[in-house]
Amino acid sequence: MKKNIIIIASVIILAILIRLAVSYSGTYFRNKARTNYQPPNVTVQAIKEKDVVKSYDSPARVVSKYQVSILARISGYLLKSYFKEGDYVKAGDVLFLIEPTEYENAKSVAGANIQNIKAQLEYANK
Repeated sequence: MKKNIIIIASVIILAILIRLAVSYSGTYFRNKARTNYQPPNVTVQAIKEKDVVKSYDSPARVVSKYQVSILARISGYLLKSYFKEGDYVKAGDVLFLIEPTEYENAKSVAGANIQNIKAQLEYANK
């Protein structure tokens, strides 16, 4: 029985010694590897501040939320348009130039009718 205790004790002591040897050799080789290791060469640059504009490109089509149809309230031939599609317009802006000859002729006819009625009134008064 004493022999068994001595064998068990010696096996335990041997296991402890082996564990210490392995631990020491690992630390030794790790430290040796660190001393042989050269850190990499790096360059350092000063940081500069500058504005960056972010832009994104995507294959898409932009569609307006609102659609406004611009129509002339009178008839006639359109000579010129003073705006392009997508321009901003305000109340009172001139949008179209419509051929004025038809309206000038109508004004002349109305003026002639007024003079005719005045002449008839004057004749009737006499």
